[in-house]
Amino acid sequence: MRTALDETRADGLTVVPVCPYVAGFLKNEQEYDGAFRAVRPADLEYVQERQRS
Repeated sequence: MRTALDETRADGLTVVPVCPYVAGFLKNEQEYDGAFRAVRPADLEYVQERQRS
């Protein structure tokens, strides 16, 4: 988890934690504050659409 988050941040990207495991991890790790944003309804729709493909 840390490696993925560190690489994402190093690439200048922002994490959108739609996975409950990732969301829970980020709640407990202050070092990743600012590396993610809240999940929006459109994010969930995107994930659901991709799962259908």
